[in-house]
Amino acid sequence: MACGGNEGRVSVVEPPEAGAVVVRSALFQQALATPLGTEIACSLSLSSASAVPGTAVTISGVPAGLTNALIRVISDNGDQQQVDPLFLNADAAAGTARFTTPLHPSRDPQGGNVLLELGNGQQHCPALAFAIDPLPAAPADYAQTVQQAFENYVDTAIRVSGLDPAALLQADAADVVPSDLPYWIGKQFTSADREDSLLRMANQAAADDDLLLERLLMASGIEALLNSQAEVLDMIPDGQREPVTARHWQKRYLPRTASAKLGNCQRVELDPNKLNISSPADLSMRMKAVAAARGDLGVDKNDGLRLLGGVSLSQAGNLSGSAAYAGGGLFVLRSIDEARQALEPQEITDFDVRAETLWVEDRPQSQPLRWENSTINAKGKTFNVSKAALEGLLTGIGFASGGLGAVGTAATAAGVIAPDGVNAALDAVTGDECIRIAAPRYGPIIANDEQWVTSSIEGAAIERVNHRQYRGVDQGSGVLKVELNTEQFAVQGFFEKQFTVVVEPLNLSASRSQVFVSEPGEVVELSVLVINAHTEQDDFRAIVVDDLGQIIGEQRSGNLYTVRLKTSTTREDYPTFLRLEAQNLTLPLGAPKRQLTVKFDVDGSLTIMPEEACLLPGQTLDVSAEIEGFQPGNDGVKWSSNGGSFADPGVLETVFTAPASPGTVEVMIESLTDSEVNDTVSYTVSNSCLRKAWFPAASVSVAGNGVYSQNDDPNGSSPCPLDDHDAPQVAELQTPQRLLDTQPPQVPATADLWFGRSEAFQQLLINNSSYHQGSANSDGCSSLSLDSRVEGSSVYESDADGLLRMRITADMEQRCDSHDDGSVVCADVNSIGSANAYYYLGVEQEQRYRLQGSLSCSGLSGNITIFPFSGSLQRFVNGQEPYQPESQVTGVRDAQGNYRSPQLFEVTCSDPDELLFIDEEFTLDAPAPGDTDLVVLSVLGVVQARTDAVAKEGFGPPDFSMPTFPPTPPPEPTVGQHSGTLDLELELDLEELE
Repeated sequence: MACGGNEGRVSVVEPPEAGAVVVRSALFQQALATPLGTEIACSLSLSSASAVPGTAVTISGVPAGLTNALIRVISDNGDQQQVDPLFLNADAAAGTARFTTPLHPSRDPQGGNVLLELGNGQQHCPALAFAIDPLPAAPADYAQTVQQAFENYVDTAIRVSGLDPAALLQADAADVVPSDLPYWIGKQFTSADREDSLLRMANQAAADDDLLLERLLMASGIEALLNSQAEVLDMIPDGQREPVTARHWQKRYLPRTASAKLGNCQRVELDPNKLNISSPADLSMRMKAVAAARGDLGVDKNDGLRLLGGVSLSQAGNLSGSAAYAGGGLFVLRSIDEARQALEPQEITDFDVRAETLWVEDRPQSQPLRWENSTINAKGKTFNVSKAALEGLLTGIGFASGGLGAVGTAATAAGVIAPDGVNAALDAVTGDECIRIAAPRYGPIIANDEQWVTSSIEGAAIERVNHRQYRGVDQGSGVLKVELNTEQFAVQGFFEKQFTVVVEPLNLSASRSQVFVSEPGEVVELSVLVINAHTEQDDFRAIVVDDLGQIIGEQRSGNLYTVRLKTSTTREDYPTFLRLEAQNLTLPLGAPKRQLTVKFDVDGSLTIMPEEACLLPGQTLDVSAEIEGFQPGNDGVKWSSNGGSFADPGVLETVFTAPASPGTVEVMIESLTDSEVNDTVSYTVSNSCLRKAWFPAASVSVAGNGVYSQNDDPNGSSPCPLDDHDAPQVAELQTPQRLLDTQPPQVPATADLWFGRSEAFQQLLINNSSYHQGSANSDGCSSLSLDSRVEGSSVYESDADGLLRMRITADMEQRCDSHDDGSVVCADVNSIGSANAYYYLGVEQEQRYRLQGSLSCSGLSGNITIFPFSGSLQRFVNGQEPYQPESQVTGVRDAQGNYRSPQLFEVTCSDPDELLFIDEEFTLDAPAPGDTDLVVLSVLGVVQARTDAVAKEGFGPPDFSMPTFPPTPPPEPTVGQHSGTLDLELELDLEELE
């Protein structure tokens, strides 16, 4: 059967009837002694009918089903067939196969005709005729010439890696740091006069008359490859190593197991003896050099090296001549290059920048903000020292795995390419264990200059002063971008840090924004300051609008501007106004000064308490009113409503009786002196008024502005400035002590119950302060500038029926830094909120209820601690004595009528974003005849939020188990810019069922 094309004048022939088949490699004897499976029809053609060993040849027309194939190279001398294995190269296009022209199976350097049988052990194509041309001529000492090229390359690679080639040649393996063993082995088998070294084999080759090795090396082109690689390495300055310490000799974890000996290095590592890289210039130079040199060995594509590998493969077990030289040379070439590149920084693992992000508009333009500490971290690669590292070498030099799976597996580099001398040395230095060198890590390396990073500003509110400085020029915000110049480090990817820089307007605050005088001409004193000033907080000018009043005193002290004003003596002048103008710088430059206006009035006011209530039909309620702006004797009032009645409608404190029918009733009070001074509230009249109350307790806080210092003695000799800072800045809701729960509980007065009521705050607090600490040198003082901020809110709400709602939010930032002694200091910031609510149920008969609600957590981040939110029932007989149930009788039954625990629910968030629902139906047992029991549903829970300056897993409460002795110190915060966010909402709705 004949088939195929005519490209390159190739013909397909039938194998001749021959004598015995001799497979030159004992390893492949059984696999290659017979054809590679059943013959099939093919249309193969060769790109060339003949070629010199080491030349790549392409086979076209390979059937799609003929995968994982190899070639039997067959020569015939009439008496026997000589057969060699030939692996296909791994870089062939689809529908083709590619091989590197091998040495003739007869080992005749003059070559000869052969047949090429392509198959995979199950099927094969008809053999193709092919001629192997003679090897090129080579001088008798050419093996020595190549050995010198090897030595030059190895010495250059060793010097670039920070080691001394001469010292390695003389060193004993036991005296070499484990991470440097690849270089030691490479130098030994290049330059030492020892078994199977390239030096000894080159000398032996020069001494005999057989020029096969010399001609084979000439065909491979390895001399030019080594010289060109040495030239590339010559561009890299000689490396410097960090000092060797004891840890470089210690194995991190070395289980003496079969898997370790077979090459499983996942749990076996040694610390690398790293290069000394401390500057961005060093890092840039080495990473660029690595990128330039990477792949220049051409191992994956160089057909000359594939030729050497093929010789070694076909002569497995023959440790002399060309096979041994090829195997040892390939090992040295590959292992030295991999070890060197693994040591070098090859990738950027982290890029970080610190930046100031707040500009207050009165900050002098001559004091710009700045970013700093642009740091780079890089790492190299892990490297396997053991002979198991050689098992990937067949694929590495370009051989595709053959269809004969068992052959491909058995023909490992450790047993085929590496000679016995190399294997013996590896066993000597590794103890027959798999040892891996951990990837070296470099950094953090500070790289602030424009050569390494590029900075830019986006947004009209910020302008760039220079590479590292910027300032605010208008109110608003802008984005600072600092980008790593990756081309300087020969890496792909995008490394950038972005910061939102806020330009804040001056925030003016007065002790009173509106003043009611009891009579015209009254003298009033008030204070004002710029809360967030960068410069003076008390630089104000006071202006009486229209001269309706007179300033009689001014004082600036304690960062407050205090003014005394004699108000107008003419009632008809009111309202009057006092304008307080801060003299601080404003933005944009030339903008009007920031002003605050205080209103003065004598019109008076009336305020009704409670502002909201829910009443049963005919129920009475204590109501009161507060009057301001009227002198005694001139403060008469009159109550009125669109339903119900008053015990005495002409006094400030009276009793209101609700109308007999449900609905909404409006209650009004007005001044008898001035009817335009009045107040109106709306009360709900319902057949079911659930008594309930929030007892708010929530706050956000930051440290006070100023100087924090160990020096508190103004007459002392401390090198640090005097401690002088404001009290902590706090925004809070706090329940008056008189309203806290007592035992037995007292139901709050109606005015303190919650019906359609809300209490809230929303506040932005900012801290900029300096922290000072004496250093070890008594004449020195370690100084830090820190800042923190929190924007937080707290809302407690109710409706006229059974709804209670609470929401706590906070957005926090905080900077931490370290003093000279290593101690870490942070600008304090904190947020806390608690659920402390009660439903007061008067039980006269068996009654069913349903409690519904939810706990929502959104975007929790930072150091969050949640004490679970729970609801529990307490019962008091006739409102006095605690209920003492019989065994298993709790007085509370579930929807099926079974007694259940008085604790109705307990919920807490375990994920940053989570929504949990509450739905509990329960029945309260009837009290003893004639009694009215008080049942209190208590709702409790706490959430506290800080930034991630101190890491915390999860949101659970602290572990209150037995403390250790001595006590475990609290965790240290970490240096850097930290943040935290909190958004938690609890909603409950209690309904009385029929």
